[in-house]
Amino acid sequence: MTQKIIRAIDLGYGNTKYTLTNNPTETDLFPSVCIPHMAKNLGSGADGIEMATTKTHIITIGSKQYEVGPGAAMSSFASGSRVLRDDYITSGQYLALAMGVHLKMNHTVD
Repeated sequence: MTQKIIRAIDLGYGNTKYTLTNNPTETDLFPSVCIPHMAKNLGSGADGIEMATTKTHIITIGSKQYEVGPGAAMSSFASGSRVLRDDYITSGQYLALAMGVHLKMNHTVD
């Protein structure tokens, strides 16, 4: 018999909360901040090399790239990055947060 995997996500305006395992008490969260991804160079002679961070994930939605995760709130681009409008749940930012939280859960999205 295959064991069922049960997970939970609360993608809120302030924070994105999620379970880490089937145990509902193992949880984590990060600010619901989704910023446009900007390439960061390592310095002269390193054009086009993007710095990697363990604090964000880069999510591509259509032709746009977004950074989501705990480190996104620390970015200088984060001001005004939260979206509060009627169609929020159909926005690219919402989808990027949803895909990013699946990565934080070590769970793939098909």
